[in-house]
Amino acid sequence: EMYTQLIERTGENEYLLNRTYCLTNLGRLQEAEADRDRYAQAGGKELGSADVMLGIGWVRAKEYAAADDCFVRAIDENYADPESLYYYVVLCAYVTGNFERVCTYGDQLIDRIRQGSESGTADITVERTTGRLNIALVKMDSASLYLMTGASHIRTGNYERATDCLTSCLAEDR
Repeated sequence: EMYTQLIERTGENEYLLNRTYCLTNLGRLQEAEADRDRYAQAGGKELGSADVMLGIGWVRAKEYAAADDCFVRAIDENYADPESLYYYVVLCAYVTGNFERVCTYGDQLIDRIRQGSESGTADITVERTTGRLNIALVKMDSASLYLMTGASHIRTGNYERATDCLTSCLAEDR
């Protein structure tokens, strides 16, 4: 009800980022996408945040391809901490059978893990009272990352990289 009231109080072109959040929380994702697009056309500076929120909404709706596209779009828009979203891209792409994308983002994240520069993924929540997006890093399930990436490399015929990923999974499991 709070989100509906906020939407009713704002004009169609006012506070587009907030409307995007509210519409997403209400599951009105097509409308949220339209507001996000208007926000982009108006030169909005927090497009990455809008796309992360939309990605969450699409995951809730079990529309993983759309969620995947939103997370990749957030990364491409120089979202403040793009690596924290890589795991979600891998997960959504794996579920939808986009194995090339799993390999691309999975390999990048695995390389960061091995370099010690990535230790978590984004735990994304929304404050109930304000609708603000809160993102915090949490420990990542790297074993599942290695499994999904390795299996995707098998599907794409890169058996050497698949072996590397799956061996890393076994080492991680100890």
